Amino acid sequence: MILTGIDDEAGVRLDALIKAAHELGWNCLELRAVEVPGFARANVHDIPDQAFDLAADRLSETGLGVHCFGSAIANWSRKISDPFDLTLAEVKRCIPRMQRLGTKLVRLMSFKPGDAVKARDKQIYDSFVRYARQLEAMIGVIKAEFPKTTEA
Repeated sequence: MILTGIDDEAGVRLDALIKAAHELGWNCLELRAVEVPGFARANVHDIPDQAFDLAADRLSETGLGVHCFGSAIANWSRKISDPFDLTLAEVKRCIPRMQRLGTKLVRLMSFKPGDAVKARDKQIYDSFVRYARQLEAMIGVIKAEFPKTTEA
């Protein structure tokens, strides 16, 4: 059994997340939003490469693993009708970072539906299934773009 928590529920600064995990006796986190010194807070797949490298090194130094990425992929910051290329770009940023940390899971959300309340549940379900299938089909293509790290 793995006991983990979403990191930014304990704070947003990297050191606060590390401290909370250690106080709880945890050895892994679900990494979502993080603020690395010198960089703005953002989702782990959206922070600049330099910030990610600092965070990855610090997590390693402190013995913390990342069990899951709490991604912003398909979350309510986007609508169902937004271009799928925006989501694909998030996926392309996410995969090599997950591979670097040895993370096997990524949490996806559901796109924000349109304004028609009656269509909401079916619209969310249909779009999520469609996008999930597209993402599954693209994983091989995306991993092929990062051949040095496809073993994760």
